[in-house]
Amino acid sequence: FLNGSIPESVAASRRLRYLYLSGNGALAGTVPASLTKLPSLEGLYLARTNISGTLSCEFGKMKTLKNVDATESLIQGCLNVTCLQSVDCQNTPLQIEASPKVEL
Repeated sequence: FLNGSIPESVAASRRLRYLYLSGNGALAGTVPASLTKLPSLEGLYLARTNISGTLSCEFGKMKTLKNVDATESLIQGCLNVTCLQSVDCQNTPLQIEASPKVEL
């Protein structure tokens, strides 16, 4: 488990496809906007963490990102998605604006 926030150094992992941090209650802080620079990121799993703040609108522009799970987190903002296959944001202030193909 990580303590504190998501390290900016994660964004240096150019081949990272899935960032699974769900269930890590010791994790807090915000989601670094630098994660949007990961060219292969397909899944972002932040459910049941204490991560807060506003999710960068750049996440909605990522062409590789297919799955986001922010269930029971404190993430805010509006995620405008067109490429996502699955989004779960139950019990979170995150709002989703989605294309018809996305499962909500």
